[in-house]
Amino acid sequence: MTKKLTKAQYWEWRCTIEEMKTAELNKGREILSIKLMEKDLELQQLKLMNQKRNLGKVTNAVVDAKKEYERFKEMLEEKLKISLKDKSIDPVTFEIHDLG
Repeated sequence: MTKKLTKAQYWEWRCTIEEMKTAELNKGREILSIKLMEKDLELQQLKLMNQKRNLGKVTNAVVDAKKEYERFKEMLEEKLKISLKDKSIDPVTFEIHDLG
């Protein structure tokens, strides 16, 4: 005699298989989600390193620009025989005025 399941047993058996597959898929999704987050963190760390490198470059540009300003200001003071400290320069007439 052939063994046979009842309808209820068969459908319960099928449902438990599907639940097991669903659980495995959910676990796989979670693993992929974690791996994606880890890659996002790696990418953010690389971006941070790049930004820090860029900060060094722009910091050097600021230092160079300040040096150039000081050099040019000293040259102007030498030619004009006055200090430009506490002075303003009119952008229309180019006249030098005391701020105080």
